[in-house]
Amino acid sequence: SLVADLLQGLFKEAFSLQKSLLELLDRISLDSSASEVEVSDIVTVIHGLLDICSIISNLDMALHANTWKFLIKQSLKYQSLVEEHLHHGDIINGLCDNFLASFDNSVELAEQMQRAELQELTQSPEYKLFQKHAKMCRFFANTVVHYIKEFKYFVTKHCRNFHQLYLQIISKFPPSISAPALPSALAGELNA
Repeated sequence: SLVADLLQGLFKEAFSLQKSLLELLDRISLDSSASEVEVSDIVTVIHGLLDICSIISNLDMALHANTWKFLIKQSLKYQSLVEEHLHHGDIINGLCDNFLASFDNSVELAEQMQRAELQELTQSPEYKLFQKHAKMCRFFANTVVHYIKEFKYFVTKHCRNFHQLYLQIISKFPPSISAPALPSALAGELNA
């Protein structure tokens, strides 16, 4: 339909624009002699990327993941300059919320497949979508761990967030009494 074609074209342009913007931002280079204004600008860019992540989280998984990758990359690239200025709590909350959302979506899809009793489980569109969400779970899990390792002195006051995330994730697996009955193959993919 015309609307679908227009939306697809708009999305392709937005994706291209975002890619170009990230490439342009990646070319910026600051060293330890950077002024406070330059450091403040980089911090503003990183926080702006965080805002973009929250806006696009439900639009496209690849775009969302690439924006998060770039946010973390820039945070690490300028770590010595920006670590004291970053809103680590906001970044941690974003990572944890996105991890939990991806995980919950994966569990929900696995439950739907269980109820539908799909014979050709691995050939179904639901399974392909499940795999994408599970991949996002692994991405966010690895990103959370990486961020903690790199900014450990700045994220210690956010241990409560990590503990809460852990409890929410672990409650979805046996022996938890609230664990949903999932096909073992799908539960194994989530547990990996």
